[in-house]
Amino acid sequence: MKAGNKGRNRPLMSPKSAIIDEDGNKVSGVPNVRWEKTRGGVWRVCFRNQDTSRYTTRCFPLKRYMEDKNFTEDKADKYALQDALTFRLRLANEGILPPTFISEIEGVTWAKRDRTWRARYHFKSKRKVLEKHFHVTNPTPQEMERVMRQCERQRREWDKTYGRPLKGMAQHKNPAKS
Repeated sequence: MKAGNKGRNRPLMSPKSAIIDEDGNKVSGVPNVRWEKTRGGVWRVCFRNQDTSRYTTRCFPLKRYMEDKNFTEDKADKYALQDALTFRLRLANEGILPPTFISEIEGVTWAKRDRTWRARYHFKSKRKVLEKHFHVTNPTPQEMERVMRQCERQRREWDKTYGRPLKGMAQHKNPAKS
């Protein structure tokens, strides 16, 4: 990441739309951001205040986007989710919540235990796997994103070398909790 404030408000976790889990429910793939079917559908950011031990919730209802901006339900869902993720990122930048690290590139994941970004490439035979770890020296959001981008470059290089096209965002269950 370049010096300065550039990219501070851009979420490290930016799915284009909600993910559907095995049970058919919408999920954001990001801790503290949940979907609720109440009141016509709401993306909810819920967190616990460390000082008071009280829970705080902020809602992003689809109804507001559909009525105020005349969005379709799908478009309202995308905008409400993005606003919830941006709000969650703001909380992470303020130190209220831990940052979330999710790459949009298939095969790039955060290994929490090792505190590294990991690039993996599985050959079609699935017997051979390329793997490379990228260590984070300073756990600031800017450094985390810089190392994540470095890891993504490695994965793209493997994709070009071995001929597999990129598929976009990896559909993993919840890499932030791994």
